[in-house]
Order: sequence, then structure tokens, then C-alpha cells
Amino acid sequence: MKITKFKRYKQDKKKYINKVFSYRNIKLQNRNYSRKNFDYTINKLVIFENCIFEQTKFNEAKITQCLFKNCIFKNFEFYKVAFSNVSFENCIFENILFNLSSFNSYIFDKRNTFKHTIFYPSNLLGIDNYIHNNTTEDIQKIIENYKSNIYILQSNTIFKKTRGNNYFTKSIKKELKKITPKEALKLKISKKQRLSENAKRKEKRNQLLRKSYEDSLIGKNRKIDDGIILFFSKKYTLLELDQGFKYASENIKVKFSNLSILLKYIDKRLSLK
Repeated sequence: MKITKFKRYKQDKKKYINKVFSYRNIKLQNRNYSRKNFDYTINKLVIFENCIFEQTKFNEAKITQCLFKNCIFKNFEFYKVAFSNVSFENCIFENILFNLSSFNSYIFDKRNTFKHTIFYPSNLLGIDNYIHNNTTEDIQKIIENYKSNIYILQSNTIFKKTRGNNYFTKSIKKELKKITPKEALKLKISKKQRLSENAKRKEKRNQLLRKSYEDSLIGKNRKIDDGIILFFSKKYTLLELDQGFKYASENIKVKFSNLSILLKYIDKRLSLK
């Protein structure tokens, strides 16, 4: 069934809730967006020129009809970003992972520079800027050894949260769906009964959400991200990764949510040789 423009607008409004870094129909020059949060933003008809994006957060954002010119992208992950009609001109990409991001009409001109840039699951541009070629199985074994560090586990950088399908199957969703006034007429229940039933269903939904969240804190409902595994397998040797993760596990004592933090600790350990 074809989605109307209005319905698409309503869906986007519900999903892309970050208004702070959502831009529209503007030219932005010489801006530093390092460590800024573009999660759940919509950017449309924007020209970014001579801008710096380092350790920036780009999770599940939407970028449409935008131009990036002479920009620097460094040390972060584009996670599930929807690109549509975008152009990158004379940009520098270093330690960048395009992870499960979609591209609908795009231009990367020949002046762009790529240093350890990964497109997952498909090598979109066919570029080969990899340093190593380790097997993903060996990388996964190393990462699993350091799952005990709660800050790494809960950062949602390597061990990504799943949707909690065990808690919200289709049948459960249907069972806990809010009853509308129209549906109440078909069920022949009063307004009081409808509100009472909806309150019970809401409480049940909240209980399942709490259970899902609590399980995610101890490693359930999480899995090692395949794109991250590929990224590490191409950047480090197995020994370097083992040493780096050990150092990170021993020294990270605060919450973080950006891949660049983990890379910083791994690279710091390697610099101690």
C-alpha cells in the first residue's frame, strides 16, 4: 500500500524527535559539529561547507537533498542513517563506519579522501582502504571476553540493543493495543470499561518495557554488531584488538555512547608500545 505524503510526514514527526540539530533550507559554513548529537534528526535542503564532524553522533537520522562540501568526518558511526539525494564533494573520511545506512541517489565525487572507511553490509563505493583482513569469528571471540565491563556493554556501540522481540511479539502487541472509542462500540463496552482496560494494558506494556530494559543492562537483548566487527577486523590485528580491549576494559569507568571513545582507548594502548 502506497504511503501518502501526509502519513509519511506524521511518521517522520514521530520518529525524528531531535529538533536541536535538525536543519532545513539553510547554508552552514565553517561550523564545528564535533561531539554534537544528530540522533533522530531530519536535515533537508542543507549545504554544509567547510564543516567538521568529529566524534559526532549520527544514529537513525534522515538526510535529504543535502550537500557536504569540503567537510571532515572523523571517528564515528553513521548508524541506520537514511541518505537521499545527497552529495559529498572534496570531503575527508577517516575511521568512519556507515553501518546499515541506506542510500537513495547519492554522489561521492573523486576528490573525496577515504582512510579506513567502511560501508556495511555492502561496499557501496567498492573502495579498498583496509589495513587488515581478520576473520570475524576471531574478532567476535575477543570482544566477548570483555563483555563484563558494564560501561562497554551498555554503551550501545558494540553490543547493540535488539528490539526485544521476545517481549513484544505480534500477538502480544495486538493483545496490549490501546482500545479506541470506535473499537469499544464493536466490543460493546462502556467508556469506563474501556479506560479501565486501557490502563491495565498500559501497565502491562510498561512492565514488559522495564523487563526488556533490565535484561539489556546485563547483556540480554543485545548482540555484537556485525558492522562493528567488520570495522575492527579491517583496522587492527587480533593482538592489537585484544590488548586494546583489555586496556579499555580496565580503564573505562564512566558511561559513554560514542564509538570514538572506545577507539581512543584502543589507540592509546597501542601507542604505549
